[in-house]
Amino acid sequence: MTRRLLAWSTLPRSLRMRTRALLRSVSRSRRHLVTKLETLSDGFLLLSSEGIETAFAQDLSNEEKALLLAVQPQTAGSIFDAKPTTAAWHNKPSWYVVASNDNMIAPEQEKSMAKQINATTTTLPSSHAVMLSHPEEVAKVIADAAAGKK
Repeated sequence: MTRRLLAWSTLPRSLRMRTRALLRSVSRSRRHLVTKLETLSDGFLLLSSEGIETAFAQDLSNEEKALLLAVQPQTAGSIFDAKPTTAAWHNKPSWYVVASNDNMIAPEQEKSMAKQINATTTTLPSSHAVMLSHPEEVAKVIADAAAGKK
């Protein structure tokens, strides 16, 4: 599949608005990473090969990164406009894996979110793709959560 970046002015207004919302949702220190996203004409987003290499999965092998690029699901750009009305963490225990080498979400922001939801927190030296670079550790967190083990 051939992908290309679209000129900003050629995008529909609604898509430009969603992209602006995405930019507002990303911490200042990570805004440059939004340029690693490719906006498709239907409003969906994909990470570019550079985005996977430098921002999403920098600790994976070249083969794993190539596979990620080939099979990544599209993300609806509208997700960044979503306004949830309820959150399970208000009533249920939560677990959170902080990826300390994450280049998509600042690890400090991840820690803050985990603290806000009073999550049992595990920190791993990983990129954003923590479930791929540390599968055993992530599986343990999932098993602990399923068992209600704090």
